Parts: sequence; C-alpha cells; structure tokens
Amino acid sequence: MTETMFAQIANQTLPIEVNSVSVSPNGMIEMRAEDSPVAFRFSFLGHEFSGQAYGAKKGDARLTIASDLLPLPYSIESRQRRQHALTLLQATRQLPHTRLVTGPNMSVRAVGELPIERPLTAGRLIGAIAVLLLELMPYLALVQEFLPAKPAAGRAA
Repeated sequence: MTETMFAQIANQTLPIEVNSVSVSPNGMIEMRAEDSPVAFRFSFLGHEFSGQAYGAKKGDARLTIASDLLPLPYSIESRQRRQHALTLLQATRQLPHTRLVTGPNMSVRAVGELPIERPLTAGRLIGAIAVLLLELMPYLALVQEFLPAKPAAGRAA
C-alpha cells in the first residue's frame, strides 16, 4: 500500500500541481484529472471567503474568490448607508481583478478572479490569493468604516 502511494508521487511531473492529487477519506493518495478544481475557505479581516482554483488542459489556471460582506442596506433603513454601499460598489469598477458587487441575495459581495501561471503550485496559489486580497483590502476597510454591522436590537430585561 505504501509503495503504491510513493510510486504515484514519484510518477508525477515536478513540481506537483495542487489540483493533480488528493487524499481520499481512507488516507490514500489519489490522482485527479488535470482540470479538477481545488476548493478552499479562509478568513480575512473578519470576512469568510471561499475560493476555487482550476486549470485547463492548456494555458493558465484561474483563481476565483468571493465573500458575502453584509446585506445591502435598504433606503428605508438608512438612505445614507445605502448610498455609501452603492458608492463603494461603483468605486471598485476600475480595479483590475476584484470588485464589490451586489450578490444574488442582495448582499454586498467581494469577488476576485486572476489567472495563475502553470504549474498550479501551492506557492503560486497563495501568491495569487495575496494579490487579490491586497487589491481588496482598502475597500474592505471602507466597508467596515462606512457600513458597520447594524447594532443588535436591545433585549428587554
């Protein structure tokens, strides 16, 4: 059993792409199709992100990340908060790889996409995530400053 796992690793072209192997539930190394996506989650500045990296048989790999930041304020709740949110969404339109957009559930959503040079190694994946987060960081700070979470309703004693 161990020889088989070592043989599988030894037969890989170096460097090993993160999407080419996986570990099965029983702990065995398994080969994956070259274009298999790699899904992951992480937290950044208090926001939960999900991401996916995938490679095509030819050309660069792609990285996408997304996070629902907060519900888009309704005008009736606060006209000023809604205007701040829409201004932030518009301000990110010029960014090369990331945006703040309206999500399908009417949330303010951070999204980003970036090509990654092959081979899709862990180092290149982490570097590409850092590029997207550095581009988003000032806008995430503005979300926290101008669109703070609504205070929870007070409880009766």
